[in-house]
Amino acid sequence: MQEDIFFNPVIEQKIEGDVVLFINNVNNITVKIPLRVYKILKRALLEGVSKKQLFFTGSFYLVKFLETLFFYDILITLEESRLLESQLLKKSSRLDIEINSIPDKKINEWCLFGAPVDFAMDPPRSPLHGPFMLRALCKNTRFLRDIGDIHLSSVDNIDKFGLKVSYVLSKILAKKNRALMVGGDHSVTYHSIKEHLKKYPDLILVQFDAHSDINDFESKKTPLNHANFITKLVSEFSMERIIQIGVRERKCYYREGYLEDNKIIQISGIQERELDRISDIIKNKNIYITFDMDVFDPVIFPHVTTPLLGGLEFSTVKKIIKLLKSESKHLIGCDIVEFTCGFDAQGNYFNNEAGVLNELVSELTK
Repeated sequence: MQEDIFFNPVIEQKIEGDVVLFINNVNNITVKIPLRVYKILKRALLEGVSKKQLFFTGSFYLVKFLETLFFYDILITLEESRLLESQLLKKSSRLDIEINSIPDKKINEWCLFGAPVDFAMDPPRSPLHGPFMLRALCKNTRFLRDIGDIHLSSVDNIDKFGLKVSYVLSKILAKKNRALMVGGDHSVTYHSIKEHLKKYPDLILVQFDAHSDINDFESKKTPLNHANFITKLVSEFSMERIIQIGVRERKCYYREGYLEDNKIIQISGIQERELDRISDIIKNKNIYITFDMDVFDPVIFPHVTTPLLGGLEFSTVKKIIKLLKSESKHLIGCDIVEFTCGFDAQGNYFNNEAGVLNELVSELTK
């Protein structure tokens, strides 16, 4: 189904000679395009030309202006208009932090944003407050470009919220920057991978997790959730390869041969031969890292949604991340999900969880 494209009505248009000015008073941004380009686009939109058709005009000159107009939400689709009306990004109400705009230059910058959702509804270990906890406890987030949290409205389900995730990521990736998304439950990773696949169709997903998040026995109509997002990805997309590190779930919810059929390998991450295997797979490949904090042993990081004994040590995790970054072509993005932090009566955090989070952010983004 083709979506209507139109000029964003909330952005002021002003003609000055042979130039059209688009003035966004909210973000204090003004974009200029030639009047003749504006007239061409206006005529094309009246004729019902699709977004895809616009970009396949064969005119590099026109495409250059199209990229700018869509990036700044001057040209939008009906779906994008609905997303913008529902407020995409917001500042955390509990923290006095500076929120930045999404970068509009190709500077390979890391952008931090929160996805504060818990569609799994797992109290009292809810990961809903993960983005707040990360910012509150981690000094290393200050070195990232914080663009705020995706707004969760009262009518959002995982699909509607996922559209917001995809839209924000599309803006970050459009200028070849990178995102550290902080959850929230693991279902949000599905939408992140879906968006990254548009730009990097050959990406390799590296999943640190105590659970495989595979349920092959569910009906295909079962909604996306934090425990089946891998199943959804492999059933809907042609994934190059998925590497799962640290999986130790008590029961498997997939048939024999499922992993091999879908190019999924599970690695304990401890033995040298397994590190060599990882190195061979990711050599000169684009990788995305999704990090469920329950991959750690509960002694190291107890406050996760579904803790399991026998997890990885932090020294092992750091060793693997260093290998991933040195051997791959490019770390295109990552996320950290499924955690909260506990506090004692004096307000001090338990164990060394804050330190682990802080070091993990540094290892992933430095």
